[in-house]
Amino acid sequence: MRTNVIIKEATPEDAKQITYVRRKTGLTTYPNRNEGIITKEDIEASFAKRTIEEESEARAQRIADISDTHIWVAKKRDILVGFIEAMKGPDKDDNKIRSFYILSQYQHQGIGTALMEEALKWLGGEKQVSCEVASYNKDAIRFYKKFGFEENGLTTNSVAELASGAKIAEIEVVKYPIV
Repeated sequence: MRTNVIIKEATPEDAKQITYVRRKTGLTTYPNRNEGIITKEDIEASFAKRTIEEESEARAQRIADISDTHIWVAKKRDILVGFIEAMKGPDKDDNKIRSFYILSQYQHQGIGTALMEEALKWLGGEKQVSCEVASYNKDAIRFYKKFGFEENGLTTNSVAELASGAKIAEIEVVKYPIV
């Protein structure tokens, strides 16, 4: 179903397009008037903490320098339509899906599945893998459950605090190791 979409490891040159996808998807995912009255302006203000260039440069450095973090991208022609960032940690509970975004018009086409499969293959099954997801993002929660993740309760991630004082309620989902 993911016609003409290629999944590959990210290069530093992909960083700016990854930043674009993260910000564009964040604007469609996180505003929620029912959960703490999170507005589009809240999300835009959170992006204003760093310029696109600053965020892109930091990501390019992670791609180039850090061997415990990998990013895969989904591209349709030369357009980056989604990405996943995974991190291996030193302890049993440290493997994480750090970021996972797909432009809304490319969701439900198998792209997320292909990206998740790459990340989980790289992380292996010996350690648990966790991720934080907006508690009201029911589609994402269902998606993670499809891969064996289980809800593990609310988190208190300071990244989810917004300038207005509103907070994105997040839950942790965990995929436990294969025994």
